[in-house]
Amino acid sequence: MNVYLDIDGVIMANDREPARHVHEFLEYVVSKYQAYWLTTHCHGDLSYTTHHLSQWLKPETLKLAAKIRPTDWQVFKTEAIDWKIPFLWFDDQLFDFGKADLVKHRVLDSWIEVDFSRDVDQLQKIVRNFPRPAVSLNWQVAIWPGEINLTSWRNILILLAPAAEVKKEKITTDCILILGYR
Repeated sequence: MNVYLDIDGVIMANDREPARHVHEFLEYVVSKYQAYWLTTHCHGDLSYTTHHLSQWLKPETLKLAAKIRPTDWQVFKTEAIDWKIPFLWFDDQLFDFGKADLVKHRVLDSWIEVDFSRDVDQLQKIVRNFPRPAVSLNWQVAIWPGEINLTSWRNILILLAPAAEVKKEKITTDCILILGYR
């Protein structure tokens, strides 16, 4: 899973103050996921991003921030999102064109709104109960006789399997209807 991070309103609570619990949040994110900057403070080069953050973050937190990969986008932040990989996007603002892209790809729930005016401890709560990304599913229906290897299917629902024999990850039957995605 990829994690995309804005700086203003996520890492920084305001123009001069880091968000509460930002060290714990970054430590968690960079230790578990591929993290990317998705911010106006990064356009393909980490040097500006690191310099900007060095004014406000403690050195040990800055080391964590330096592990986050850059992105490059021209007009819309969503240009930098890899739509093929499940992701979470932490940002304090979602503009209409970004929302339209998320809706188009059926992953609007992958955007996590960060709003410190409602909860100054939001980053701590996120770490304690880290959200899961929305997944755009391309459901498939399969009907066939014979042996089906279920290891290539995820979240399947077998609707009809008369006279089926189930052994480990395989089903052998005369007819089967599977709804699922690969």
